[in-house]
Amino acid sequence: MSLRIDYLARHLRLAPTLARWHHREWRALLPDWSEQQALSELQTHGRERALPTTLVAFEGARLAGSVSLVVSDHRELDDPGPWLASLYVDASLRRRGIGRALV
Repeated sequence: MSLRIDYLARHLRLAPTLARWHHREWRALLPDWSEQQALSELQTHGRERALPTTLVAFEGARLAGSVSLVVSDHRELDDPGPWLASLYVDASLRRRGIGRALV
């Protein structure tokens, strides 16, 4: 496995793919959350070493997954952050240690 992890900020063209993955994965939990909202959120993660930020994992050249660090994960949670959020690995690449590497 050739795993590489980098900042989404360096690969913003991938934000629409991540938004689609995230929306598909969590829409049942967040029925009022749209794919466009997911994309808008990810577009605010276009920075390195500042919150919010997202890390992306690559298996070779293929996008494999992502994880975000955010100040607050949900408006109803008032515990201090930062929070690890939205850990996702493409279903076809799960159980290979990618999620563990992202965390």
